[in-house]
Amino acid sequence: MRKKVVAITVGAVILWGIGVTTCHIATKLLDRGYIPGRETEPRFPSKYTTLDDRPETMRVDPRDIWGYRRNPFLHDSTAHATDISEFTETIRKDPEHASECYGFRGYTYADAGDYDKAITDLTEAIRLKPEWAEWYYDRGAVYAAQGKYDKSVLDFTKALDEFGRDNPLCYDVILLRGLAYEKAGNLDKAIADYTVAEAACGFGWVRYLRGDAYAAKADYDKAIADYAEALRLNPKFLWARYRRGEAYAARSEYDKAIADFNAFIEVHPMDALAYRDRGNAYKAKGEKDKAVTDYEMYKTLESYQRRKAK
Repeated sequence: MRKKVVAITVGAVILWGIGVTTCHIATKLLDRGYIPGRETEPRFPSKYTTLDDRPETMRVDPRDIWGYRRNPFLHDSTAHATDISEFTETIRKDPEHASECYGFRGYTYADAGDYDKAITDLTEAIRLKPEWAEWYYDRGAVYAAQGKYDKSVLDFTKALDEFGRDNPLCYDVILLRGLAYEKAGNLDKAIADYTVAEAACGFGWVRYLRGDAYAAKADYDKAIADYAEALRLNPKFLWARYRRGEAYAARSEYDKAIADFNAFIEVHPMDALAYRDRGNAYKAKGEKDKAVTDYEMYKTLESYQRRKAK
């Protein structure tokens, strides 16, 4: 390593940039554009200014827990091997800071997609410094990436205990725990966490997530209300309109459903499922010709997307 690690305050260096010390890890962060003493990202969510600005990501996976946790300011995907090698060397040469380096290396393994090694390192970081909430936070996100949502919930809960409710970061953890609860099938607890998170941040996309949880419970009135609020907060957030269209269709309000699908398709004309769902609504209304047209478009787009994916 170019410089020896002298001191590390993990929460400060990774999350908030408070009290950054003159160490090689801090230097690496500065090299990648991280500015200590300044929030380079909003507290909530971790990755984007607001997911309302990136609605297309919601279609890929609206509940990518590791994606929310991952901080693009801290890791350069081209430098994983170098970073892992340097953290390994520091663990050997500077055992005093082994917990920090195990944690950083675990985070890097996760960023590289090697979740098993990430869990191993983060577990060792926790063994060495069990009071550090960040390691539970990271390991909970990695467990979620592995589909181990029960373990994810336990780690997020432990992170909350260590952070305390006075730490603004706790609301990130509450949101991600809500996502883990939902993926584990515990919709009531997911809704409770989304409610706390939404009250703290006021982002429309959190109302969207809660709306989806209500829809999964077949509580369509509350789902529609949440989607409507998400749209009020950001009228361009058309994924909420698409979901609201689905909820209207589930309530047999087909004209309203079709109106929402129309608005969505106008902006996303290559979305095959939107044509299928609008076709279903037309069919339920008895408008068979329009339904057939939409079904044909659905099949055409689906076939095209399959060929493109090969």
